[in-house]
Amino acid sequence: MEHPWRTGQLTDFADYLRGKHGVHFRHYWFYKLDFVLWHSAQRSDAQEEWKNFRFTAKNSVEHISPQQPQPTDYNIVSPDNRDDFGNLVLLSGGINSEYSNRPFNEKKIKFENIKKHGRIESLKMDLIYQNAQWNDEVMERHRESMIKYLENYYREDI
Repeated sequence: MEHPWRTGQLTDFADYLRGKHGVHFRHYWFYKLDFVLWHSAQRSDAQEEWKNFRFTAKNSVEHISPQQPQPTDYNIVSPDNRDDFGNLVLLSGGINSEYSNRPFNEKKIKFENIKKHGRIESLKMDLIYQNAQWNDEVMERHRESMIKYLENYYREDI
């Protein structure tokens, strides 16, 4: 079976990104999305930290809403959506282990503290943590917004 991202049709990659692949998502799509977000920042009045974003090797898929949420975490997506592209980011292994199984709000604080020191590991993650809460509806809007960025980029390149 041919993979959707190899067929050259825009709708195929969007269908793939709407799938529930969890840690098996192709890392390519996370890298590509960060590139597209960075590229669009170069052509806008984006924050300097986005314009100065550095691409680094990453190998670990992080679940924003953890696979095993704590009972006190109310910012979660349903179990059916935890492996959705909208709930995932690609990070280096060391950073991913720092986030561990923590609740959304704790991860958000940790992300903001790292960001204050001039380091953004993932532009997709920066967009996620601009949300005050995290649930199925917010996650799905985020996923669709990321797909739209990719579609617009590919349409410009055609």
